[in-house]
Amino acid sequence: WQTFIESVGLLIAIMVIGYIAAVVWIYVLFELGLRFEKQFRKKFYDHVMKMDGGFFKKHAVGDLMVRVTTDLKQVAIVTSDGFFFLLEGTVFLALIVIAMIVTVDVKLTAIAVVPLLIMTFILSKFGDKISEFHKAAQERLSELSESLLESVRGVQAIRAYRQQNTNFEMLKGKVERVRDTYAKGDFYENLITFFLYLSFGVIELVVLFIGSNMVFKSELTPGALVTFMLYIGMLGWPLFSIGNVFGILRRGDTSYDRIEDILEIETAVIVDETKAVATELAELSFNEYAFRYPDAIDGEYALSNVSFSLKKGETLGIVGVVGGGRTTLVRQLLGEYSLDNDEMISLNGKSYNDYNVASVRKLFGYVPQEHILFSKSVKDNLKVAKSNATDDEIDEAINLADFRKDIQFLSDGLDTMTGESGVMLSGGQKQRLAIARAFLSDPEILVLDDALSAVDGTTEAKIIGNIIEHRAGRTNIIIAHRLSAVVHADNIIVLQDGNIVESGTHAELLQQDGWYKEQFIYQSMEVE
Repeated sequence: WQTFIESVGLLIAIMVIGYIAAVVWIYVLFELGLRFEKQFRKKFYDHVMKMDGGFFKKHAVGDLMVRVTTDLKQVAIVTSDGFFFLLEGTVFLALIVIAMIVTVDVKLTAIAVVPLLIMTFILSKFGDKISEFHKAAQERLSELSESLLESVRGVQAIRAYRQQNTNFEMLKGKVERVRDTYAKGDFYENLITFFLYLSFGVIELVVLFIGSNMVFKSELTPGALVTFMLYIGMLGWPLFSIGNVFGILRRGDTSYDRIEDILEIETAVIVDETKAVATELAELSFNEYAFRYPDAIDGEYALSNVSFSLKKGETLGIVGVVGGGRTTLVRQLLGEYSLDNDEMISLNGKSYNDYNVASVRKLFGYVPQEHILFSKSVKDNLKVAKSNATDDEIDEAINLADFRKDIQFLSDGLDTMTGESGVMLSGGQKQRLAIARAFLSDPEILVLDDALSAVDGTTEAKIIGNIIEHRAGRTNIIIAHRLSAVVHADNIIVLQDGNIVESGTHAELLQQDGWYKEQFIYQSMEVE
């Protein structure tokens, strides 16, 4: 009894130690996988944040989201599940094969194992098909993601034009295409598993037949044959693990290529930390500046021969026809594209390219046409501009943007959630919130890119008055459709087809019989 109890105790101890070791091993392995995923995702994010404007014109947001989530997850699975299955399969396979050779028979072991290994290698060639369908599925998933994003953003337009059913059928069709493509890839993975098990069954029959003959010839004992058949049964799991690794590696390799396609793209705008740091604006000059987008058809220029100067404390008004190049001009100021000729734009007497572009961007407080709001509270959206802003500073920015009157109608005041892209706010509220955020940052140069288009004339007048009073001595650039927003500017330029066709103060432009005078008279008649 004492021996029995000691044996049982030893067995239990071995089981407990093995269980603890397995738990620790799996935890460490998968923890490493999570760390890899985190670091790789950060690398991808940092890389995308460095990209210039041309990159985002070519790559849809939905596609980037799929690459940084689904594709990256597939790569991370290789470092966790893939490595786990590979190590477990090879170790167990090696131990079982060694046991088969040592305890039974080398020849019989070769008959059993070699065909299985050859079949596993042959079936791995199906991996090309797995890669093909996985890549197609990921691309279709990117299309679906982009369509879903567009549907959410355009939900109001979809409802207004009663396109819910049409939009639903469109999304349903894309979901089915994604499902069908994944299913084809899964078919080949299941086919590999099926043939592995089929081969395994055939090998078992062959070994049983040969082993039985060896028993009849007294070359092998019945007990040894039974033991050998048990060993063969134990080969199933490690072979399945190794077969499973092929599918994981193929999917991971395809996903890694999709991620690497993005990481290999070099931005045209390099943030060089060794370059001079721009801390203030004394004078900004454009000298016969010309620019064309990287993907411009036939090399057509978006801006041509643009020349003007802007000194500290001045306000520049930019007006003109739609598509004339106003927003394109601002993008050059923000360093979103590389400069072909570094002498065309100068800051404080030095070429734009002589400065660290990140420091140049810090000079600007930019309110774009499409107001970027985050799914946070109103207050948190304001604090994007200044995370440590005090309540008094926030109140002042709200008052300067004439946003105070709207807060009382918000359900939770400053704590009201704005929703996806500010969907819970009206167009005018979104504009004033974005302007308040720019005021809060108190930038060296404030840029309003048609940021007053959704407010009424009275509100516009209050905001412009606050800019004149609060930002006296600071530099402002106002792009506007309504000329009333720029009449106070020190200089106004009129852009048409990428060229400055008129320039001067409001009074000087009214003396010219050009677009500005004609438009001002027309808008004045509208007001009357």
